[in-house]
Amino acid sequence: MMEVLERMMTLSREDGALFYQLFLPLLDYVIGNDQAGRAPDLFGEAGTISPARRKSAADTLWSDTSIIDDYLEEKEDLPEEHRAILRSWKRRVRGTFVMERHLKDGSIFISLGGESVYQVKGIQSSWEEMFAGVRMPLVLDATLLPFKDVIISDGLVMTSNIVFTGELKQMCRELYLSAKKNGQIQKSLRPCADEERMIMEEDDEGARPGINWGSYEKRCHEIREENRRYLQIFAEDMDRLSPKTVRTHLGNVDLFINEYLLREDAVPMEEGIEHIGGFLGDFFIRKCLWTTPATIKSASVSIRKFYKSMMEHGFVKKEAYAELCSVIKEDLEGWQEDCAAYNDPEEEDPFGFWFEEDWED
Repeated sequence: MMEVLERMMTLSREDGALFYQLFLPLLDYVIGNDQAGRAPDLFGEAGTISPARRKSAADTLWSDTSIIDDYLEEKEDLPEEHRAILRSWKRRVRGTFVMERHLKDGSIFISLGGESVYQVKGIQSSWEEMFAGVRMPLVLDATLLPFKDVIISDGLVMTSNIVFTGELKQMCRELYLSAKKNGQIQKSLRPCADEERMIMEEDDEGARPGINWGSYEKRCHEIREENRRYLQIFAEDMDRLSPKTVRTHLGNVDLFINEYLLREDAVPMEEGIEHIGGFLGDFFIRKCLWTTPATIKSASVSIRKFYKSMMEHGFVKKEAYAELCSVIKEDLEGWQEDCAAYNDPEEEDPFGFWFEEDWED
């Protein structure tokens, strides 16, 4: 019986092998070597690429999924079924998720902001098996992929050591139960209208104005590469701090420059200063489940330290850094008050007026 349940929580053996048969050669292509990827033994190590190289290649791939189109142009002999699976991976969903519980058909992943709930299968091992003994809920960074009619991940996840309080656990539970009640648990990643709208379309009169999704992703990839260098410089400037403190500062800054600033537009680090209020005063409060008035202050310190480092290395102007410090000094207390109110179910939602205005319109 347990073996049957385990199979329901994962892809079939054939599909698990097929995933690696398609994924590993694609990573080889990204890495740029001639090594042929191979499907792993079902009970052995997943392929011949080192974990570090696989993770780096995957980050590059998911930052610029137009690479899949280039790959398919070279692999003309691939069966159409396999090409369709590879093309579907352009609909990947990257982000930070809360793994809330395990079900017989997969595990529940809640996006960081609680906006989407996914049922995710394991590839060859279930999530329950991979994280046996780990306290739930669990926060992890992952890339979700469509595979035929289900959702899986690319197998390259990063966990967080965030500890959930009773209130946060209850919040996650309620998000799951609400999605279940309303039939909003996503069990597949199918093409949606937003995808079509984001692509530059052409009609008889020529190109229609819109967002070129491919160019956007390429620019985001370029910015992330630049940010990688900036974060390395920042880390080197903190060599006298404890490793734990360095990780905290880097994590806060990474969330700001690599997630928030690239959510809707490709905003480079140096232009991020003008977006600090939207991040600490809105996004960080509503989208990050662990946010408290104390973590808002901690994040503001991290970001201020980061931009001071960037200023000292000549990447940011002194006037821009001074403006950042001024905004944080003037608005920090208000952000903390809004956070406290947002976290208190007895208090009026400080962001509720947005919804009220939408309703009145």
